[in-house]
Amino acid sequence: MIGTGLGIYASSNQGGVSSSLLLDDYPAIIAVGQNKLRTAYAGSVEEVRRDNDNVEQDIGFNGNDLDESALTTFVGANNGFLPVWYDQQGSNNYARSVATRQPQVVSSGTINKVNGKPSVLFALGDGLQSSSSVALSGATELWLFMVINVTDTNSVQVVYESSANGTANTGAFALMIGPTDSYRVYQRNALDNGSLQVDFPASTGQHLITINLKAGQSSAIDSVKMWQDGVELGGLVISENTSTLSYSDHVHNLGARNGKDLSFKGDFQLFDLMVGDQSANRTAIETNINNYYSIYP
Repeated sequence: MIGTGLGIYASSNQGGVSSSLLLDDYPAIIAVGQNKLRTAYAGSVEEVRRDNDNVEQDIGFNGNDLDESALTTFVGANNGFLPVWYDQQGSNNYARSVATRQPQVVSSGTINKVNGKPSVLFALGDGLQSSSSVALSGATELWLFMVINVTDTNSVQVVYESSANGTANTGAFALMIGPTDSYRVYQRNALDNGSLQVDFPASTGQHLITINLKAGQSSAIDSVKMWQDGVELGGLVISENTSTLSYSDHVHNLGARNGKDLSFKGDFQLFDLMVGDQSANRTAIETNINNYYSIYP
């Protein structure tokens, strides 16, 4: 293991050439995904609801992968939706109890996949929320790693948000897409009366996205960096400000604002939010993820 850190992981990872699971090397605060992320984890991957009778069932693993046979046997020729994505590190699951707001994992008996790996598909009105506040505990540096499949870069979408009201809450941050072929990263400012915004070029398709956020920076461009498929992207400052003094504890939103608004139009396969300086670990984490997903050479 290189370095230490705590983080949030959501993943279909492990495979490839690594001999250990992602969370074995890089422990998390919260971890959800479509395969096994931690050797000692003894729970299920997810709870799935089939739409013909609304029965729900936990789906576990086949080795270190999602048990696809169990999933298709349960759902049959119907559609399968995701009420709960289980935390493989603790107990802070991502969940949505409202049936019409749940993202989809099976479509007419076929498991949703991107590049041959199971995925969670978000559409209009879909979104998940952490079951309790994510304990960032006043951290001053965050690292986000995610594998997403982007289908639209021109409409405004929330990919991830650390509070219910965008960056209107103290110590909050957000990643959005749109309106014009861009990712937009928001952070609450140091005076807690506004936000800073930095845009990065976005493109459709499956990508490994890495974001580094730093609190207490005097300029917006110094407060955020972004990589796509291992390559650093150039940022364009949209709103200049000093970044928040530290990151606060809030209920987090995956794939939508408030679990339902400005929904992401695409798939999640991995999400990971780490606390602390991970600059020495970035390449190793990205390689670990890419060994499974084969996103880029």
